[in-house]
Amino acid sequence: MLTEEQERHLRRTLKAAQSVPGPELEARAMAAMAQVRRRTGIRASRWLAAAAFVVVLVASGFWLLPRRHTVALAAVARAMANVQSVHFVGSTQDPVTGEQCSVEGWVKGRKFRMLTGGREDVVDDGNRLVTFSTTDDILIATIRPSEEYIALDEGTTYLDLFRGGLFNQALERGMEVTKWEAAELPDGRQAEKAILVSRSGSARGVLIIDANTDLLLGLEEYDSAGKLTDRLERVEYDVEIPDSVFQIDIPGDALVVDRTAPPSQASAAHWEQVEAAIKKLEAKGAYLIWRFSPGRGPTEASTVSDFHPNLRFRVVDNDGTALLYTGRNTYVVFGRMLAEDVRGQFRRVVTNEDFAAPGPPVVTIEERKEQKRAARARADAREKRYREQHPEREAKAREFRAAGGRPVGKISNGRCSGYHRGLWFEHADTDMIEIYYLPSSNSYYVMGKARVYGHGFDEVVEDGWIRVPGPAPKLPEN
Repeated sequence: MLTEEQERHLRRTLKAAQSVPGPELEARAMAAMAQVRRRTGIRASRWLAAAAFVVVLVASGFWLLPRRHTVALAAVARAMANVQSVHFVGSTQDPVTGEQCSVEGWVKGRKFRMLTGGREDVVDDGNRLVTFSTTDDILIATIRPSEEYIALDEGTTYLDLFRGGLFNQALERGMEVTKWEAAELPDGRQAEKAILVSRSGSARGVLIIDANTDLLLGLEEYDSAGKLTDRLERVEYDVEIPDSVFQIDIPGDALVVDRTAPPSQASAAHWEQVEAAIKKLEAKGAYLIWRFSPGRGPTEASTVSDFHPNLRFRVVDNDGTALLYTGRNTYVVFGRMLAEDVRGQFRRVVTNEDFAAPGPPVVTIEERKEQKRAARARADAREKRYREQHPEREAKAREFRAAGGRPVGKISNGRCSGYHRGLWFEHADTDMIEIYYLPSSNSYYVMGKARVYGHGFDEVVEDGWIRVPGPAPKLPEN
């Protein structure tokens, strides 16, 4: 399902095209949009969304705006749907320096590779995903499950994504095609330029389409100040891409962060010693920032220090980690972590040792503890009001727990993810919401009002069920 705003967006588009369809065709258009309406976190490739904007919006065969030579955008959709492989070259804005850095990528079915400015190399060979990054001469190879870089839905390939699966990002930015212009490419080929502008005026884009083949040839995206943020300069379709392009070779001197590996057998005994050491440090006034026992904590955990806002710590193994800050202006690290300056000025691996803080703290330990106490008091008061206003929800929660239900999240703003990868619950109420998952029926119950999106649907649910298609996810241990 589409939200009311998305339906209005499509109807405005069809009206602007002077092509208002009948109820049956309009329903097909709505269904095509809803099928691909979801969010993902893509870095260095936002221009893929604009390519999808062209492809998916016209998946049902409608025109977007009158186009030179009266060629419907549906032809673009048909041309892109036949693509079997893609090689692309472009650039993206460096998040630290603001300068443009090069991007080159290859897509073939479930295989994907993208090089970004010599700083990052992402390779997915269809079996596992490895991201190589280098800072301060430290090469880090992070291993994740295949397809996790873009969090593909089940049954979707990287190639499908390029063809149209990222349409939602352009839609969320409110991008609309305002006009078409004829253009000639440097090699003499004739092209059409579609000019896109967001309704808020915060972004502008240009799609370049081959006038003869109807394939996307390029893209430019600019921010509200008119500065180029992303550019797709060249695209080659159906080129021969050898499997060696997607071959993964991890150098022996690389720091390997394997997000798929289970904790080692020796870690349990070691962790007992760590717990004892943590208690001693806390008794002396140290501040515990986090503690994740072996195999139980999020392997993607990272935090920016409350004491040094430019200092971030990241977990880099599954064998248990703990991080404390002491009155000596030092951090005590148990396990293996990556300490880095968020401005990109340094990066260092810290393993079972003390780490000297880079400069004086912005807050003392006692001040930070008082901040936490105040925040906890506010949260408790909010929770109390919530329970008093909704006594029926506590009774329902007890029923769910008795039936083997799992709590997914309790949020008063923002969003949380479900147990199904790529499924999100976004707060859409003036009050707190709760979400529970029932493994027996592979379904979720929303207490309150939330927007639920991913896995082929997008709808607002209030005190109701969502059943997710496909197999049940593997649940973490209690």
